[in-house]
Amino acid sequence: MSNSESNRVLFLRSSYTTEDERVEKIKSYNKNIDFQISNFSKIFFKIDGDISIEIDKQPIESFKYIYFRSWRKDSKDASIAIAIAKYLEKKTNILFDDPEVSFANTGNKLTQMVILNLNNLPIPKTLFFSSSEFALDNIKRITKELSFPMIVKSVRGARGNSNFRVKNKQELITILSENPTILFLIQEYIHNQYDFRILTLGYKAKVAEKRIRKNDESHLNNASQGAVEEFVNINQVSADILLLAEEASIAFSRKIAGVDIIESSEDEKKYIIEVNPSPGFSIDDPTSNELEEFYKYIASNIENVKE
Repeated sequence: MSNSESNRVLFLRSSYTTEDERVEKIKSYNKNIDFQISNFSKIFFKIDGDISIEIDKQPIESFKYIYFRSWRKDSKDASIAIAIAKYLEKKTNILFDDPEVSFANTGNKLTQMVILNLNNLPIPKTLFFSSSEFALDNIKRITKELSFPMIVKSVRGARGNSNFRVKNKQELITILSENPTILFLIQEYIHNQYDFRILTLGYKAKVAEKRIRKNDESHLNNASQGAVEEFVNINQVSADILLLAEEASIAFSRKIAGVDIIESSEDEKKYIIEVNPSPGFSIDDPTSNELEEFYKYIASNIENVKE
């Protein structure tokens, strides 16, 4: 292997910037360093036990240094840049040079899957392509990695919006084709009858809510999509579910979080689906103790503050 092959530097830029002439100028200074340029249009993630990331079909580990040349917090690129940075921070010896990207918001679902995986917490097998067009070019790869039905959901979706259970290849093609501007996670479908929302306060599981869908045609357990919320005694929830919720809140340094966990109806395995940094509190349900527990948590923190 030549020095240039082992010292590869990647300029990762937003799709709308042009840097080619500058990179060519930099290359002229040192032939032993291979400077390359790419953008966020062809990035692939596979999260299944380990995480693999490809940039223009090249493994991310093939680079020695990654420079996040440009990305906007309010753009689709941000979700991808943050997820890559979280991976680089914990998993590799690849250098990167933008502290802002590593401290950015972790609310998008791609970054959440990366962080949960890096903390050895169970998630569904997940694929990500950095555009619907790129995913359409890789239908064969998707169907090789995942079987139908599969879940296709927006990286930034909420309340069950842009979240599909896909039954066959044609449905997959149709959804990707009709939503060209949406970044999608593509995940294995976990067969289930309901899910749990666990409210953690101070990294401790305090409230348990079972969300049961009533529409057999839907896979969504969101109350906003018609599911019924049933608050249950926290002591009646299995200890492994509560522990997962607490470990997830710690992984995100979220003292207040709503952790969504599904238990497979096939093998009883548990999977974390999402960590909500601003969980909703029920007001009208007399069985809900969310606000009471939230009040007690805040009050105890105030009491512990020394004058």
